[in-house]
Amino acid sequence: MSLFSTRPRFNPVDPLGDGLGELIAQERTEQNRIELTEYVNAQELEATWNQIHQDLVKDPLWFSED
Repeated sequence: MSLFSTRPRFNPVDPLGDGLGELIAQERTEQNRIELTEYVNAQELEATWNQIHQDLVKDPLWFSED
């Protein structure tokens, strides 16, 4: 026996519905965007990200909350 005569229905969730889709589209048009298709060599990709990490560590505000 059911308390409801009809089953409740929910609208599907759109993960890009809160403006994230527009933000992603905007970032894809940036001149200095990173595209993984540029890297066919895994070592080159790793070296690039290691350099980015080193730059972040050198930044005095990296762990700052200001």
